Amino acid sequence: MRGADRDEFDVAICGGGMAGLTLALQLRRQQPERSVVVLERQPGPLPEACHKVGESTVEIGAHYLGDILGLDAYLREHHLVKNGLRYFVGDAHGPVHARTEIGPPELPKIPAYQLDRGRFEQHLRARVSAEGVTLIEGAVVQALRLAERDGAPHAVEYERAGARARARCRWLIDATGRRGLLQRGMGLRRASPHTASAAWFRVRARVDIKDFVAAEREDWHARDREHIRYLSTVHFMGAGYWVWIIPLASGYTSLGIVTDEALHPLRDYSRRETARAWLQRHEPRVAEQIATLEFEDFHALRDYSYLSSQVFSARRWACVGEAALFVDPFYSPGADFLAMSNCYAAQLIAEDFAGELREDRVAAMNRFFTEAAETFVLIYADKYKLFGRPRVAAAKIYWDNLVYWGFVAQHFFQGLHLRADGFDDEIFALAEEFRGLHRRVQGLLELWARYSAETWERPAVTLPQIPSYLASLHRDLGTPKDRARTLEDMRAVIEEARAFGRELFLRALFEAGPERAEQLRAADYPAWGPPINLDRFDPARCASRRARLKTLPASGRELERCFGRLRFEHADPSMEELLARAGALPGRAPRARA
Repeated sequence: MRGADRDEFDVAICGGGMAGLTLALQLRRQQPERSVVVLERQPGPLPEACHKVGESTVEIGAHYLGDILGLDAYLREHHLVKNGLRYFVGDAHGPVHARTEIGPPELPKIPAYQLDRGRFEQHLRARVSAEGVTLIEGAVVQALRLAERDGAPHAVEYERAGARARARCRWLIDATGRRGLLQRGMGLRRASPHTASAAWFRVRARVDIKDFVAAEREDWHARDREHIRYLSTVHFMGAGYWVWIIPLASGYTSLGIVTDEALHPLRDYSRRETARAWLQRHEPRVAEQIATLEFEDFHALRDYSYLSSQVFSARRWACVGEAALFVDPFYSPGADFLAMSNCYAAQLIAEDFAGELREDRVAAMNRFFTEAAETFVLIYADKYKLFGRPRVAAAKIYWDNLVYWGFVAQHFFQGLHLRADGFDDEIFALAEEFRGLHRRVQGLLELWARYSAETWERPAVTLPQIPSYLASLHRDLGTPKDRARTLEDMRAVIEEARAFGRELFLRALFEAGPERAEQLRAADYPAWGPPINLDRFDPARCASRRARLKTLPASGRELERCFGRLRFEHADPSMEELLARAGALPGRAPRARA
C-alpha cells in the first residue's frame, strides 16, 4: 500500500520542518529502497515568509544542504548566497561608521546561504513527495510507542482531520523541534549553562547596512565596492546582547534581539512595542532604520538553550534538529547540528538495514555529538558580556572560527562519521585536546574583558584576512582527504591554536598593563607551551621593521595584520617583569610591590 493509506514504514519521521524534510530527502536519495513517512502537523501550503527562526547557515549546514543533498543550484536561484558573518562593535549610540566592523572582504570560497524558511520548506515538501516520501500534512502526533522487544516495530499515534491513526515503523525519528517528544518523554533533556533569550520578527523591506551610513563617508563605503555587505548576517553587538539583520530573497528582512537573560531580561523586549523601545535604548541606529516599518510577525522565547544526554539509540530511534538540542543562534550553528544529527541518523539506519548496527558505534556517535554541543556552549555561556569590549570580541571571533574550521567542520566535511573508525579513541583524544585549549582561551577572554576598553580606534578588522592561516583553514574544508591526513592536519591545527592562544595572551597582557597584569595569572600561561621569546621586545634587536618581524612567530604576524601592532607603552616595569607578574615566565615570581 502507498500514500496515506499505508501504515507500515521503514522510517517514520515525526515533524515536517526543515530537519524532518531534509532527512526524508536524504534517506530517499541515499537509501531509495527505504519507505519513509513524514507526519507534519501544519497543513500546506506554507507562507513564503514563514515565521521561523534559522535563516542563516554557515559551513557545515550549507555543505549538507548544497552538496550532500544536492540543493546548491536551487539555493543559489531561489535564496541568497551569504557573505559570511559581519559584526559591528563599539559605541552603539555613535555613528555606525565609527564602530569597529569585523567581517570578510569578499564572498567566501565555501558557500553558505540565507534561507527564506517558508519558501524552502514548501519546496522540500514538494520535492520529498515527488521522490516517494509519504507526506501526511495536518497530522498531530499524540503518542510515541517504542517497541518493547528487539525487532518489533515502533508505533506513532496521530490525529488527522478529527480521525485517529497509527503508523508503525522500524526506525522512529523525532523531528518535532522544541516539543522534543522523545527527549521530554524519556527525561533526556539537560539544562544548558547558557541562559539567554531572544525575540525576532520580520519587516517587508530590505534593511541594508549601507543605508546606516551617510554617502559622504566615502572611506566606509569604499570597503564594500561590490555592495555585498548586506548579504552578510549582520550583528550589532553590545554588553550582554547582539542584534541580527538577515536579508531574505523574498524581499523581507529578518531581525532579532538576543540577550544574556541576567543582563537584559526578556521582559524588557518581549512585545512589539517594548522591542522597539529596547532597540531605541541600546541600538538606536537600528531602531531608526525600522521606525516606519511594521513587524509582519513577532515571537519571543526565554531560556532557549538546552542540551541532551542522548540523541541516538540502538533501539532504532533518533532525535534530529531542535528535537535533539539547541545551543545558540550566534555564529548560526542551528543548521550545523541539524546536518550532523541527520547524517548520523541516516548512517545508523543504513548500518541497521545492513545488519551492522552496534551498541558501541551508537554510543560513540552520541558522545561525539553531545560533546560537540558542550564545546559550542563554552563559546556562549557567560560570554555575551564580552560583546561590549571590541578588542576582546574581535579576538574571540578569530579564535572561535579557528576551532570550528579546524576540528568540528573538518570532521564533518571529510565524512569521518561514515567510517567505522570515525569515532575512535584517537579522534576523541584530539577532541579533548581541542576542548581543553578552547576552554582555556575562553577563560582568558573572560579575564581580558574585565578591564578591556569599550571603544577601539580600529575602523575595520578583516576576518579572515586573505591570505592568512585562518583563510587557509576555511578553504581547506573543500579539500578531500583520507582519515590519516585529516587527523594529521587536526594535530597541526592544535599546535597552531596554542601559538595563537599565546599571542592572544600577550594582547590581553598589553592592555592590562602593570597594575592589572597579575589578574592574568588565572589563565595559567605555563600550560600553553613554550615561553615567549623576549627578543621581540628588545629595541636593540628590533631596530628595523624587518628585524622586528623576524622575531615574531607566524601567529604573531597574522594577528598583527588583523588587529594591529602590539605596542608596549608602559615605562615600568620592564617587559620581562610584566610577563613574570602575569605568570608567563616559569620560575620567575612577580616582584613585590612597594
